[in-house]
Amino acid sequence: MTFTKLPKAISAEELLSMPLPPVKWIIPGLLPAGLALFAGPSKAGKSWLTLWLCLQIAQGNPVWNREIEPRTVIYFSLEDTFNRLQNRIFQLIDGRGTRDQGCAGLLVESGEVHRKCRKLAGNSLRVACSGRY
Repeated sequence: MTFTKLPKAISAEELLSMPLPPVKWIIPGLLPAGLALFAGPSKAGKSWLTLWLCLQIAQGNPVWNREIEPRTVIYFSLEDTFNRLQNRIFQLIDGRGTRDQGCAGLLVESGEVHRKCRKLAGNSLRVACSGRY
């Protein structure tokens, strides 16, 4: 696949005449491939929802009656410790086989790794994409 670098700004007319590839869906009609951000008030359940979605995608389980293919997922949880993440994963997979069943496709990045750095960028996305740990 080749990517064409777009100019910084284009007109709506140009955009409407531009052929674009179809959207690649991770969860059909709900979650496209790429980066997804969940925003909301503190303690609204964003972290739980995101971790649950990541587990469903890694296992290839249907999400809200939408069939999906299993995929490798990277879950960046820069505010949690490995202990907290382990506890949450145990709670989410409770009663569904062994502790590692279905979790092979889930890679977890904890804030513990980043707290050991001398300098941490204030933006989680920047840290995640920079490749510098």
